[in-house]
Amino acid sequence: MRAAPAGIAALALVLAACRSPGRPGSGDDPSWVIVVSADRTPPFQVSVPGGERVPVCGPLVAAADAVSEWRVGSCLPAPDGRRIAFSAAPHGVFVAETDDPRRGIRQVQGLRDALGWSPDGERLAGNVWSRSGNGPLDYGLGVADARTGEVRSYWGVLTDDPAQNQHIAFSPQGDRLAFTSLRNGVAVLDLSSGAVTEPGLPGATRDAELLAWLPDGRIAWFVRSGGSVLVARPDDVEATSIPLGKDEFPLSCRPDGRAVVCWAMYSRFPLLRAYLRAVIRDADGRSFELWDDGPSAEVAVWMRAPGLLVAPPGSQPEPGR
Repeated sequence: MRAAPAGIAALALVLAACRSPGRPGSGDDPSWVIVVSADRTPPFQVSVPGGERVPVCGPLVAAADAVSEWRVGSCLPAPDGRRIAFSAAPHGVFVAETDDPRRGIRQVQGLRDALGWSPDGERLAGNVWSRSGNGPLDYGLGVADARTGEVRSYWGVLTDDPAQNQHIAFSPQGDRLAFTSLRNGVAVLDLSSGAVTEPGLPGATRDAELLAWLPDGRIAWFVRSGGSVLVARPDDVEATSIPLGKDEFPLSCRPDGRAVVCWAMYSRFPLLRAYLRAVIRDADGRSFELWDDGPSAEVAVWMRAPGLLVAPPGSQPEPGR
């Protein structure tokens, strides 16, 4: 694996300042936070309920922006919070250790983006593509070892541009990947054999798109024209429905399958610029607005409070403003 560009070692020194101290009884806290990566905005987390925004991983972002031509894109924390994956143009995907910052930041060669962590936080999934000579691009899925950066690629499982595959999820056991296939809708890749199958979700069609594979084995998916998120186990008779508002697009599903965070773009007359409204909707038909006229969210990850990598209060301006 090629060494990261000069100056990356300096980023490791600031990760220790990102750690969030534990709170007494936080393991029993029923509330949630959502860690958000947004367009042209430092990553932040939103408390649920409450809506308070707190900058996260601030020292990492500040240091990365100061190193050469780096620009930090979407940040994806591992489920246990020990690692965080992020993209940095034009170099690609990197993994940072938060438990031991002396181990530094490693570049993951081959992955074009970071879209899903394994349940144990040891592997990272994303899109891969390659070109032979002047021929067309070949698209596939890749699974990287978070410690070594070694990537195993699975070719021939996609049918078009990987921009169509923004949601990739490991099974609860970590032995399979669910993804959106233009051929099959929601599909499942066996990581041992490389075989692709359909999970048999009730009512799922070929235009269904994956949203999440939940810890209890249920899969969440949606159809852009359908107006709801559906949650079910493979071969269930029917699915649980979480209705969405008009023109809302789901970003992620809460791990218990009872709520989703979604956003919708809109404009206000007579101003022509676009605004973003982010909303939580649950299976009981309730809604909670996260922000109005906020940043364009790229990644939203549900985590148990108190969350991940909290920067010291006052160390950054309020995100999204």
